[in-house]
Parts: sequence; C-alpha cells; structure tokens
Amino acid sequence: RPTSRKANAFHFWSAMSVSRANPAGNGRLLTLLTALLTCTGALASRIKDFPQAVISSDEGLHGVRPSSVSDSSARAVDAAAVARWLVHATGTGALATTSVHLQGLPFASAISFSDGVPDKPSSGHLWFYMSAMDVSCDDILANATASLTLTEASIPERASWCQTSPMDEEDPNCVKLTITGNFQRVSSADTQTAEEALFARHPDMKLWPRGHKWLILELKPTSLFLLDAYGGAKHIPVEEFMRAEPAPAPKKLPPPPPATGRPPFFERARRARWLVHSSRWGTLGTTSVHLFGAPFGSAISFSDGADDEATGRIFMYLTKMDAAAQDIAASSSSVASFTLTEMPLGVCKRVCAEDPTCARITLTGPVRVVNGTDTQLARDALFSRHPAMARWPAEHHFEFYELHIETIFFLDMYGGAKPLELAEYWKAYGSAPTMP
Repeated sequence: RPTSRKANAFHFWSAMSVSRANPAGNGRLLTLLTALLTCTGALASRIKDFPQAVISSDEGLHGVRPSSVSDSSARAVDAAAVARWLVHATGTGALATTSVHLQGLPFASAISFSDGVPDKPSSGHLWFYMSAMDVSCDDILANATASLTLTEASIPERASWCQTSPMDEEDPNCVKLTITGNFQRVSSADTQTAEEALFARHPDMKLWPRGHKWLILELKPTSLFLLDAYGGAKHIPVEEFMRAEPAPAPKKLPPPPPATGRPPFFERARRARWLVHSSRWGTLGTTSVHLFGAPFGSAISFSDGADDEATGRIFMYLTKMDAAAQDIAASSSSVASFTLTEMPLGVCKRVCAEDPTCARITLTGPVRVVNGTDTQLARDALFSRHPAMARWPAEHHFEFYELHIETIFFLDMYGGAKPLELAEYWKAYGSAPTMP
C-alpha cells in the first residue's frame, strides 16, 4: 500500500466517458409510500409477457487489464478473473432499478443471487429468485435494465480486510464490481441448473411460500466496471468476463464480531435507526450519465454519527472523480437512493439477504453537498468511523455530502413491507434534525 496518497501514479476514482442523460422526471417525491410497497393488480398478468431482453455487445469498448492488486501477489491477475472471483464468492449484492413508483428515479435494494453451486466452478451466469410481489421485480417488468453492485466487504471472511485501517470499504483495494445489463426469464432448458445454483447457495429459498409468484431470472451483462486497485475503474468486455477463470481466492480472515443491540422486529423505527447506525457502508443508486440513463449502483462508505451519536442522517465523502458524484451533479433533482442490509452485521444467521427477517432499508432523497455548521458534524461522523478518509488525496477534492431522506422503504419481517414514516424514524432516537 503506498505511503503517499498524493502520488500521481495513484488515482482513487476515475471518470468514465460521459454520455449525459437525465433521470426520467424531476418532480419531488410526493408519491405515497404505500404506492412503493404495493404491487399493482396488473403485475401478475404482465409476468407471462416478461421481456426477452436484447443484449447489446461491447464492440468498440476496450477494457484495460493491468494487474489487479489486493492483499497478495496471488491476486495479480487480470480484471475479468477478479470479477469472476467476486461474483462467485458473494451471493449477495444490491440491485439498482428504475422505479415505477417514484417517477422513474433510481431505486436500490439488497438482493440474493447465484452464479453456481458454491463448491463447484463458477458459471458466470447471474441467476435470481424474485417474487412478483417485490417492488424491484415490478420495476424490472416495466424496464428490464438494471445494475448489480458487489463488494468484497460483503464477504464475511474478507470484511475485516476492507475495514481495518489504513483500509476502508470505499478504498479501491476493497474490490467492487457493478454489472449493468438486462433481465430476462431463464429458459426452460436452463431452469433446473439455475434453480440448483440458487438453492445450493441459499437453501432457505426452497422454503419460501410458493404462492408468492417466484420467477427465476437472469441478468445478462452489457457492461462491467471493476474497481480493485489504484488507477481507476476498469471496463471488462462481457466476452472476457464469461470466458475467464475466477482468480484464486484470497486469504480467509476471521469475520468481524456480530453487531449487538438489535431491537426486535416489532420496534420497526428503532430497528431501522439501529441498522443505519450500525452499518459502515451501503449502495448508492443513481441514474448513470455514463450508461445512457441506466440505473447504477456504487458501494459507498457512510456514517450517521460517531459511535455514541446516532443522528439518523446519511453522510458521505465523495470526489467529483467518482461516477456517483457525477451522476448526482448531472441530475436535475439530485435524487438518489441508498440501501443497507443487516447481512454484513452478522445477525441474519442462516437466512439470505433477501429473506424478510434479514432487515433491509432503502432511503431516498436528494443528495447535496454539506455546508455551514453541518460540515464539522459530517467530518466528525465520517472520520470517527472511517479514519482512513482523513488521509485520502487532497487533490481529489473530496467533499461531504448528505442524502436528505424523503421516503423510507423498510422490510424486517414476514407479512409484507409497511410504510415507515419520517416522523417515526426521527422520533426513534430523538427529534428530527434541522435541515439546511
């Protein structure tokens, strides 16, 4: 790891080639939250007409394949191999879609997937088991384009590597991958293979209620962006990704200790605030200016306050060199979504991230640069939880950002998601903050 963060040879984040596109609609988030949480009656009738996505090629896009760097020379292999390793090692990610309930704004949510039986070779195929009652599935039925964001920080045996100073979950050496593509239904010939892969990795899926209209879907990649070292994100051509052999697995480390103090499921507002305060990173969903308006996810470190100060506010430390910051700047509304799951906290036991008992939350609202008296609050909140941030390169012009929460999607138990009003969220640990 370099001792000087100002060396020109090391760039934390890179700006990809820009093709500007604004998110659909610039209205404020006045949509009733219940609309977000309720599938329309027409949904079931649309399932049979699920679009067979047309997969675009990567012709003309040239991936850069320098040595990848993590914690050992065994990882110094090509980017496609590192991406295949991460896909096969995770099984949990964040899915970014274009919301049909929030006027076309980006919506991110935790999701489970599989690319094959864990102890067998990786297939490279991204298979999902989704209910037609899920809001993300509703989005996909309306617009098959989506992105899946993965991070090394979500792997229990690698989380300690990503969060131990001088590292951080947002540091490029903590491997991150965003795969953008189109969803389609798995063919009858591949259904058994996909189902075996999903149930082997997530055995609890076999017990889920059959009446919930489960679909076996596949995300067909059109673009892949990998960040696994200084020097910027690498574009990986789809054909290289599919034919690559996964990189050797890095050293397994003891997982971080489980988070403590989780409130019971019936105290929903307190549990939501606990999840926000206990988490160190999440996925920020934006509308990409680099991918013709496709939804895009970025793994981001954040904080809502020092260990003993839970504000409930979402503070981030971003550079304009980062694709997410560029998306926010290009958006007329600056609205994004931020999703967290209890899975990295070690409290979900044997269920997967998609199980309702493993709570997940998506907070949506405009993302703005912090200014005034809140600057010191954001600095203290972030640097106390992520001390490595204080040493990030000054020439990259990092700024403090805040997601100003307007709507909350929260699921923490069977029986379907229920609205979580902002007043309840703020009241759980105190009064609402005074927003600038």
